[in-house]
Amino acid sequence: MTKYLKRLSVIIKQDPIVFVMGLGIILLAVMGTSVRHVSSAMFALLFLLSLSVIMSWPKVFSSLTKLEKLLVLSFVLYTVSGLLSYYNVDDVDKYIKLLERYFRFLIAIPILLLMIKKNTSLMNCLYIGAALSGPFLFVIALNHYLQYPDQPAKGYYHHIIFAQLAMVNVGIMIVYLITNDLRRMVQFGLLVSISCGLAAVIFSQARGAWIVFPVYLFVAFMYLFKNGKLRLNTVIALLVLTATMVSVTPIGDLIKTRTDAAYSEVTAFYNDGEYATSVGARLAMWDIALDVWKQHPVLG
Repeated sequence: MTKYLKRLSVIIKQDPIVFVMGLGIILLAVMGTSVRHVSSAMFALLFLLSLSVIMSWPKVFSSLTKLEKLLVLSFVLYTVSGLLSYYNVDDVDKYIKLLERYFRFLIAIPILLLMIKKNTSLMNCLYIGAALSGPFLFVIALNHYLQYPDQPAKGYYHHIIFAQLAMVNVGIMIVYLITNDLRRMVQFGLLVSISCGLAAVIFSQARGAWIVFPVYLFVAFMYLFKNGKLRLNTVIALLVLTATMVSVTPIGDLIKTRTDAAYSEVTAFYNDGEYATSVGARLAMWDIALDVWKQHPVLG
């Protein structure tokens, strides 16, 4: 423990700004969608740190690659689109509240310039945050499920946002697990965190996030097979873990309930024209989008 504290002390002394940036990324990955104000506070902190190199912004921007400049331009255009949408607004007060989402993309530009200026990879901070997030998000989801078993589990924000962050973190952990030679203890810890993250996603009842996991598995198996790392023991362990989670825990019932609900909503939309449901509304929007595309190919 003393060794790690000494290493941490050295990192802080070398560059306090980089340390705070890394800490902010860890906190965002762990509790950005679960604890109130963490996301906004960390984002504001990173922006304030970016002001420390404000005189270097022009020089850093000129050193960007074409793709990086295109990314910056896309952030600017996204913010502009939010400003232009004012012409279609009925509730100005609500519009002003939602405008914050667009301005966050604009504020992200100085943060990007700060990261490039410091020329320091913060990927390890992202990996640490993802690994810590599994048990944390699981506790949040389980606590909500025990209190409100009939409602989707969530943190402070919407359950879909909660599930999306958990699933993104699961993907990050899977990538780190299969692309690095790790000690058994580290592998076991990551597998536990991945399982916790998946359980949190299922408790959230966000079906869109569920669909991502089979894609993760497909990509992971393809990578392992291509590199000769796919082992029968790995496949068996995954199948046993999945069967246990589905049969022993409430997760199996949740999956069945939400899948049956989705099937009923799809059937009601196509047979009865019922679009006032979660899935029905999405299908209706797709129908409208396809109709517009057929009538006006360029605009559509």
